[in-house]
Amino acid sequence: SRHTTSISHAAVQLAHQTVGSLEQKQVLIVGSGEMARLAAQSLQRYNTQLTIVNRTPARGQELANAVGATAAPLADLPTLLCAADVVFTATSAPGIIVDAADVANVMAQRPQRPLLLVDIAVPRNVDSDVARVAGVTRLDVDDLRAVVDESYAQRQAEVPKVQTIVAQELEHLLHWLREREIIPALVALREHTRLIADEELARAKQRIANLHPEVAPEIEETMDKLVHRLVNKLLHEPTIRLKEQAVKGEAVRYTQLLNEVFG
Repeated sequence: SRHTTSISHAAVQLAHQTVGSLEQKQVLIVGSGEMARLAAQSLQRYNTQLTIVNRTPARGQELANAVGATAAPLADLPTLLCAADVVFTATSAPGIIVDAADVANVMAQRPQRPLLLVDIAVPRNVDSDVARVAGVTRLDVDDLRAVVDESYAQRQAEVPKVQTIVAQELEHLLHWLREREIIPALVALREHTRLIADEELARAKQRIANLHPEVAPEIEETMDKLVHRLVNKLLHEPTIRLKEQAVKGEAVRYTQLLNEVFG
């Protein structure tokens, strides 16, 4: 989408400004989704030594092939950090994948070489405490918002009518980012509901097979479709309402509530 493009591009631009130049830098992208792909494409204008790090080797290799990079499994990340100058994290993981303790261990091996961590994932992939480690700079979505805000102020002075356009885009971006924050909870809710539905469906199929084995195969297919549609319809309205609350800044509260209710 337009939002993922702007975030990824801004992340690369801000990294370039922060380190002085990305030319000849050892760069890691952790992830292989849309934001990771767009960041990798933005990096192609610079002569970097790029490595795609991903939990699924095949997907990481596919992206690496597309942008002329190398690929590595996520298990190699601690080793790769020792040689990296810049790291972009853009995975869909629900929690932290780069913690402060690991980064501190890495920097102890390279105290004279700075490390820039750019976290463009939602939820965040990088522990905020990494910024306390000597030689480490951490940037995240909030920093990118600041960059966009600064750009907006400059354009406002030059082209007054840009003000409305940029404000709308920023609002859309903020809504999109907030909506993303509740996605892991929605996925967990859907999986929980689907698990219950599948268990009950299996019991019903067994009863039908015992009572009417001659028609069981035909009925089972109909039951599968019915349960699938039922789950989707039951979750459709709650999903919309939860996303609306996330846009209002209530993602954390509702995520905690879902965790308490469904475990």
